[in-house]
Amino acid sequence: MLLLWSCRAEIPQNQNFSENVSTEYAVNYRLDSIPGYLILHVEQFFDEKSTTYGWILKDKRNPACPECKIPINFQKYPLIEYPVYSIAALSSTHLGILSELDLLSRVVAVSQAHLIHAPSIRQAIKSQSVAEVGFGPSLQIEQLLRLQPDVVLTFAVGDSRFDDYGILLDNDIPTLIVADWQEVHPLGRLEWIRLLGILTGTENRADSVFKLRTYKYLELCSLATQVKKHPKVITGTSEGENWRLTGGNTFFARLLQDAQADYLFAHSTSRNSFKINFEELFIKAHQVDYWINPSPWNTRSETLKNESRLSLFSFWEKNHILIPNKRRAKNGGNEFWELGMVRPDLLLSDLLHFLHPELGLSDSSVFYQFMED
Repeated sequence: MLLLWSCRAEIPQNQNFSENVSTEYAVNYRLDSIPGYLILHVEQFFDEKSTTYGWILKDKRNPACPECKIPINFQKYPLIEYPVYSIAALSSTHLGILSELDLLSRVVAVSQAHLIHAPSIRQAIKSQSVAEVGFGPSLQIEQLLRLQPDVVLTFAVGDSRFDDYGILLDNDIPTLIVADWQEVHPLGRLEWIRLLGILTGTENRADSVFKLRTYKYLELCSLATQVKKHPKVITGTSEGENWRLTGGNTFFARLLQDAQADYLFAHSTSRNSFKINFEELFIKAHQVDYWINPSPWNTRSETLKNESRLSLFSFWEKNHILIPNKRRAKNGGNEFWELGMVRPDLLLSDLLHFLHPELGLSDSSVFYQFMED
């Protein structure tokens, strides 16, 4: 039992990295150093199949190196010159990383204004010093061509109807796919700050932030192993006659494991969410202690209006429903999706605050709260 619930704080080793640019927890990007350049590979999983993207990174601060040649097998990779000073950030998680690096002033474009929480970016959008350019099929290529950002940070979901990487490349706009959201280990997701640190020329700050947040996370993780009870939890939401659950091989499932919670579907090997029949869920989970992340509903009345059967679960009477909307801006985004993604220490602290109050870690939470009426 000790092995099952112990907090696995060891540092994974990645043998594919060059010695001087290795990662500790992130597995979805790889950096290799060759004379004059860095070779970046980003791996993503779509329907459990992997796709790998590649780039050549060139440091503009280095003197010319005529003898430095790009190997023939990398010559078709797009080139990104760094440090970058103007950035189009098409996901709120990118803003969280840039905020931790104190670089929000370099943002010149975002995808959707209504999803933004960062006050400085919201004000910049209002004053039109930061553009709203959409994403996927609604991406405003002409506007990006006028802005000429040093790099566009985007994401891919494996669906040509929504991915915009191809059209950005076709228009010779330097673009990087950021796959932080597919990292399973919370510290792996955080470690993308180191890659963005290289791209922005703030490597030292990025390394310092990463080390500090990692230390705090592992400290909490170790403390959590002292608990004697492991509350049973479920995640997700009702979709008609089905229930969508968090896969067992995901970021949030790992976070629950480190919070010493008993996630009923931790045995799932899925990297994505998955569905089961509502009746099957009820049989397995009607007596669980907590329901976490009940998206898309924000109040008990709204939830019950959409899914009255939830009143039959034991967590409903106790109101053990945890929702990460404590820092949701009025008419704006949720800081959980910005800062929260690069503060796994705060996410873990929040979960421990509610799931294990006996630890007495803090008087209040940062992102999570019990669902209100």
